[in-house]
Formats: sequence, C-alpha cells, structure tokens
Amino acid sequence: MTNAENVRKENVRTLNQKNTSTTPSHRLAGLLARLWRKHGRRGETGAEVVEFALSASVFFLFCFGFMELCLVLFTLNSVSEAARDAARWASVRGTSSSETVNGATNCVNPNITGCPATENDIQTYVQSLPGTTSATVTANWCDSDGASNCSASESNAIPGHIIKVTVSYSFASVPFFRSASLTLNSTAEKVVWQ
Repeated sequence: MTNAENVRKENVRTLNQKNTSTTPSHRLAGLLARLWRKHGRRGETGAEVVEFALSASVFFLFCFGFMELCLVLFTLNSVSEAARDAARWASVRGTSSSETVNGATNCVNPNITGCPATENDIQTYVQSLPGTTSATVTANWCDSDGASNCSASESNAIPGHIIKVTVSYSFASVPFFRSASLTLNSTAEKVVWQ
C-alpha cells in the first residue's frame, strides 16, 4: 500500500468516527430517528389535529362550565346579601320609627327615610343594590316567634316582631345545559326594633 492510500483510509476512518457515536444508546437513537423519518408518519397524517380538537373541546367545556358555576355562585351570594341588607333595612323602619305631626309622617330618627317601610319600599331598596335590579321581593311581618300571624301588611311591623324578606332572582339560562332560567332564592329574618 502506498502512502496516499493509507492517508485516504485514515481520513475515511476519522470521518466515520465523527459521524457515528461511540455509545450504543446514541447509535440506537440515531437508528430510531432514521426509521421514524423513513416509515413512521405514513398512516398518521392529521392525527395530531384530531387529538387536539378532541382534547381542546373537553378542556374548554370544563373551563366555561367552571366560569358559569362561579357566576351562579356569585349571583347566589349577591341575592343572599340583598336579602340580609333588606331585612336589616326594614328592621329599623317599623311602626314606631315614625310619628305623625299635623298630618305629616316623619321618621323619628332623622338619619333614615321611608318610615314605616312597606313591601314596595323594600323592593325599591333591593333593586337599588348592585346586581339585583331585576330581583323580586316578598316581605312578611310575623309575630315574635317568627311563624305565626305572618302578614304582608306593614301594620304588623311592631318592635319585637320578625321581618322576613325573600329575594328571588331569575338567572339566565345556562347554555347547552338548561333551556329554562334558574331561579335563585334567599330569605333573611331580623327582629323589628324600631
């Protein structure tokens, strides 16, 4: 062998050593990559798009369902707070909270208005609260036990009696699940003290 042939064989050997890794795992990874490029994608064209469409639709269904549930719970909390506020508001506007002088009825406490409270006054108050503009209100004044002699007449708003305020709100239909609206109710009771 001539010197030129030896040099050429040596160059080929160094090139082969540079192109192939020395560890078996690198050789196997290279072989798998070549096979994947050559044979792996024949029957799988478009499979990623279908998988993404299915998983994304389930993911977004859960996301929007969770947001809708949070909105229902927020609205229920607003209705409950409105019922509590309305019962407290009406409890300080009983029959003894006003006095009639010369034919004019005024509140005894100069810091409040609307004495004594009527069911329409309570309805107006609830609808002035944020988020409850379309709520309906039912007010009943009961005896001190809270169960007997209940009446919608404010003449029963005597100190020591109970005011029961029920606030109802019609939540818009939940898309894809309910065709009818969801009615949220909350009742609060307070003792009439004035």
